[in-house]
Amino acid sequence: MILYYRRLVSEHSRIYAFQRALEACVHPGDVVCEIGAGLGTYSFLASQAGASRVYAIEEGPVIDIAKKLYDANSKDLGTIEFIHQHSTLVVLPEKVDIVIYENFGSLGLTPVAGCILEDAFERFLKPGGTFVPNGMKLYLAAIQADTLWGETIKCLNENDERVLGLDYSLLRHLAVNERIQTSYGPDVLLCDPLIVHSLNLNECQELFFSHELEIEMIQPGILHGFGCWTDFDFPGGYTYSQVYNKSATYARSFFPMPKPVAVQPGESVHMHLSVMKKPFPDYTCTWWGEVMDRKGKIKTKWKSSTLHLLPFQSNDINLPKSFDAGYHPKLNKEGHIRKFILEQMNGSITIDTIAHKVIDQFPDEFPSFAEAFTRVIRIVKKCAI
Repeated sequence: MILYYRRLVSEHSRIYAFQRALEACVHPGDVVCEIGAGLGTYSFLASQAGASRVYAIEEGPVIDIAKKLYDANSKDLGTIEFIHQHSTLVVLPEKVDIVIYENFGSLGLTPVAGCILEDAFERFLKPGGTFVPNGMKLYLAAIQADTLWGETIKCLNENDERVLGLDYSLLRHLAVNERIQTSYGPDVLLCDPLIVHSLNLNECQELFFSHELEIEMIQPGILHGFGCWTDFDFPGGYTYSQVYNKSATYARSFFPMPKPVAVQPGESVHMHLSVMKKPFPDYTCTWWGEVMDRKGKIKTKWKSSTLHLLPFQSNDINLPKSFDAGYHPKLNKEGHIRKFILEQMNGSITIDTIAHKVIDQFPDEFPSFAEAFTRVIRIVKKCAI
């Protein structure tokens, strides 16, 4: 954990972008909230910029380090209240002028981040307040990435997919349909970057789109896929680019081609790119198209989508919801299952019997005894004496 946070504070260009933005938008008497405060760096910067109070919200154990860092620097800082909780479960005593948030993914906004920002917009932010950053632009470019493609796709050579006599060809099929989170710089670009989507976070906290793109090559090389990254906009007109700054905080996306294609300046790619919000917790990304020579003749076609990976991904995501004191809770299906199992744990019947009762009570949820037995065991471990 410490190494990760040491790397974060060593990325001066990123922190400087936040510092300049906070100096531009924090006014004397403003109240600021930082969600996912980590070491508290941006809370400290907001305090130095003139905030009267800062609420630093962090659900992880790193908040204890942030408190000690505050104590070590308190003579140079104002009032900062540290709140050890997930932001959607926090009730602030007042609305704030500025919300700072930085936990973004390789496409910028993630579905989870969108839920957190939407909640903060509704419950924390004053009318006319702002997020920091307050916007983002999503870029895409054709890229040559020999090493990256070799490590992720070529290692699963289609002519050598048998390992110890076993067929592993499925892995290559899945690999070419995966959005890979990685790092690269502007030296890999084969074309001018295209802005494929933009968001004003003060107005919208959702990222989904479907676009048809025309990409013209300006560099000769080998097309291995498409890079996608986010540039962040800050109050005061400042920006921070993922692709032009080396950063351990923000990954970039790589959408691989099934097979590399040699390209020349003037050749083009007609490409469909869509990013859909469902299924939660990640986006569904689809990218397909065709590479054409200068005369418009098709050199190759492909079609890829992360939907191919859906059967192998877990949807067991624990995203806290926000509730007010007047909310009337009601059990959902998972709640009824847990309640039923707990009611059977009266000390008179065996785990085996409880599992069979669970199957009888919830046949659509437990098609096999093993699944019911596993669910019972998990609850027994947590709740039995």
